[in-house]
Amino acid sequence: MSHYDTLGVSKDASSDDLKKAYRKLALQHHPDKGGDEEMFKKISEAYDILSDEDKRRQYDMRSSNPFGQQSFNPFDMFQNMNININPTTPQETKLSDTQFTLPISLEESIRGIHKNIPITYTTKCDCVKFCSQCNGYGCRLVRHQVAFFVTNLKQECNGCNGRGIVSNENCENCENTLSKEVTETLDIIIPAGVPENWTMRIPRKGTVPMRRNEIQGDLIVNISIMEHHQIKKDGINLIYNYNIKLKDMLLGIKLHINKFGDNIVANIKSTHLKDKKVIIKGKGITWQNNTGDFIVKLNINYELKELSEDELKLLQEIFEKIGW
Repeated sequence: MSHYDTLGVSKDASSDDLKKAYRKLALQHHPDKGGDEEMFKKISEAYDILSDEDKRRQYDMRSSNPFGQQSFNPFDMFQNMNININPTTPQETKLSDTQFTLPISLEESIRGIHKNIPITYTTKCDCVKFCSQCNGYGCRLVRHQVAFFVTNLKQECNGCNGRGIVSNENCENCENTLSKEVTETLDIIIPAGVPENWTMRIPRKGTVPMRRNEIQGDLIVNISIMEHHQIKKDGINLIYNYNIKLKDMLLGIKLHINKFGDNIVANIKSTHLKDKKVIIKGKGITWQNNTGDFIVKLNINYELKELSEDELKLLQEIFEKIGW
């Protein structure tokens, strides 16, 4: 099939006939309109050859296409035609996230908690409306046309100076800044066992859009666990430091520890002298189906009064008896 047949014109068709035929077929077969992309390429290539006098003359002489190996993008040429198939709109932009640090106690991190936190953000004042010249996008597409060739240029909107919003009156609330601060209370659910520096993302609670093509950012809540005066956190384990007398260490004691309402019992014996700690399994923190241990670290107080000779002799006899 010749290029003339592709465009449906005769070999003596004028440039206007070619242009009319091409525009009609291009609209019919353009892929964005549900047409056949291969057919559209053939139509565009045919028009590219026949609309150029030199290419058309050589094509007629050789009855073939000597230009098939050239790089050719039919969509570039189609964009130069004054055919508005897909009007360009500004691309949507997701705004930045807002960071918020929430301090919680160690007990709250273990048990989980609901927290009401106030979030203050900046948004449009009530006096503001979208700019009618750019429809709130802050920019416009300006079409420059020479003959049937069209170029689209994106320019900042003069009506709103690129902000996308305008105010037609002097507002006492915002003093012509077009913005206001709003405080909103959010109910945050913190799950039990959260680790240090755990974060949660709350969609669409970050930076507030001012233009129409902007998407609100997210709120990132960073959890900071405050230190406890007695119980320390070590991953999913809990550490309890206990100062014990040497006598109690040797004779043994039963230690009761209040772990935020849960009574932990540590049976301290002389056998713990080696490691200087008591490990109570499964009494630590539960997080993601894993539970840590409660570890009692023993800080032994070795201070003794000065012993008399009789006391030292008695102590020596005891050491010999127990094999020390």
